[in-house]
Amino acid sequence: MTTGRGGSRTAQAHDLQFARESVACAADAVGRGDQPFGAVVAVGANRLVASCNEVLATHDPTAHAEIVAIRAAVNVRAKHQLDDCTLYASCEPCVMCAGAIAWSGIRRVFFCLPREIAERYGFPDVLPRQISRAATAAIEIIQVAELASDACAPFDDWARLYSGKAQSVPLDPEDKGRTVRRW
Repeated sequence: MTTGRGGSRTAQAHDLQFARESVACAADAVGRGDQPFGAVVAVGANRLVASCNEVLATHDPTAHAEIVAIRAAVNVRAKHQLDDCTLYASCEPCVMCAGAIAWSGIRRVFFCLPREIAERYGFPDVLPRQISRAATAAIEIIQVAELASDACAPFDDWARLYSGKAQSVPLDPEDKGRTVRRW
């Protein structure tokens, strides 16, 4: 059973398969020395692309797994709209990714881990969630809660490998209590 806007629904077998693939991509990202996020874009039961987070590898702060997947999918399809596609993410998309999802026309998103868990591992969303909710108001967003514990594994691996290499810096110089971890 999955939960999302408008209540609960049962995910199709391919939805669970692609959600699991997004978690595998997150684990692959950690194995490559990048941050623990993965994404898959599919049309129905057909996977178009699977992507890992590439922020550290490319030194590009916008290279989140969801955006890398959207960029690859529009290249595969040779069109800028993905309105018949579904995005599967190992973690709930951040505000930037929510905007990219909305602009790409994707109408369904499945995610495994809520953002609050990512924040506990040092990956805060630096903008208010109301912005992403407004950007994705017309998008069906569904949490695949049964995969949440699996989706924590890449974060645990990340913490084990890299937690000593991060430093806490103020999110806002005026707000001394709220910090963000930078690598």
